[in-house]
Amino acid sequence: MTMPDAAAVVAPLTVLVAAGFGASVFAAVGTRFLARATFAAHAALLQSCVVVLLIVSLAALVPRVNASPDVGAPLARPESASAQALVGGSSPLAPSPHLPVLQPPVARVVVVVWLLGALVRLTRLAGGAWQLSAIRSRARRSAHHPVLVSVEVDVPFVHGVRSPTIVVPAASESWTADTWRAVLAHESAHIARGDVPMVWLREIVLALHWFNPAVRWLIRRTDEACEGACDDVVVLHGSARTQYAGTLVSFADAAWSYVSVPSMAARTGLEHRVSAILDRGRARRGAHRRDRLLPLVLGVVGGCALAFVVPRPAIALARDVDAAGDQRPQPIQAARHRTRDIIIGSGSPSAPALRKPSRARITNDTTEALLGLGQLLDDANPIVRQTASDALLAWGTTAQAALEPVARTAGGERRVRARRALATLGTQRVNR
Repeated sequence: MTMPDAAAVVAPLTVLVAAGFGASVFAAVGTRFLARATFAAHAALLQSCVVVLLIVSLAALVPRVNASPDVGAPLARPESASAQALVGGSSPLAPSPHLPVLQPPVARVVVVVWLLGALVRLTRLAGGAWQLSAIRSRARRSAHHPVLVSVEVDVPFVHGVRSPTIVVPAASESWTADTWRAVLAHESAHIARGDVPMVWLREIVLALHWFNPAVRWLIRRTDEACEGACDDVVVLHGSARTQYAGTLVSFADAAWSYVSVPSMAARTGLEHRVSAILDRGRARRGAHRRDRLLPLVLGVVGGCALAFVVPRPAIALARDVDAAGDQRPQPIQAARHRTRDIIIGSGSPSAPALRKPSRARITNDTTEALLGLGQLLDDANPIVRQTASDALLAWGTTAQAALEPVARTAGGERRVRARRALATLGTQRVNR
């Protein structure tokens, strides 16, 4: 099994960059087109873009497995593939020619820096989730409202994916009835819309694209749209606009450093949210079940469709077939280089690759390389056929000793290749 090196992983990283910018541009155009729509419509569009970006990003990073039936397969037809293999061209494991390929030292640095950034973001996300779980476990249940009260926080928030719960600060004991109504309506809207799991998805996307300012913009706009959609629910419930806007501003002054939960204290887009709350002519809509399902359905369908065309790093597995018919895994890259050295050498009969090896050096690799030459003897390119013929002659009696048992005992294509190579050896000797 041959794992992809750093240079092979850089190509998928370029896919991440392209996908991040593409999703952000699509989101910008879509929200511009829906400029007069509700916050809920903007949130559905932006959340769908986030889900699509997450699926495409994971598809670009998950390696694919390439299997080759034998060592000679990389040198097989079509003609262009044979010619490239003979001159040391690209292999089936090479990165896509449409993507930039960095030199190995630079590529390793790029990959390491990206991994460190992603690990830092994921570690922060896990740490925040663990702290909030601990806060929730130590909180007490309110005597008057279906919420938990904690002395460790200053703002209300929703925590939990399976059983989301509203947690409020201890200062809530002095809240007025209007403040309680606004807070409960806002946080309940987060639960009804399914914003808690979407926050996790957004943070994972941000961890993979921490270096991309376009993705940061996309995540920020998504957060603003979700908070605005919940603000619309509060306004539709009859809360006083000016009082609710003042409540948001007071919460925004509180300390808040957790990223894994939605909270009405989010400072992102606060000015825009306050302006929207005070705008009496703005279109608003309450929370519906489709707000939870629509972004996931659209995102999964779009992401899976795009995942089929995403380039991915390759892990190749070749099989070396010995004379007895047994198969064993063999790194295809190493076999390709060994076969190429045997075929072309340095162009001179005195080159080390074209010297006649002793019978003691007849191995399975040698036999497979000679069978690969036998396959190339039937290539459509005359240069390929002549090069393979010269290489067989350079092996001389060693090639004959290695191929005769295969021609007698093997079956199928291996037997045909061996007999073709032996016939070519005999013809060359007669001509000389």
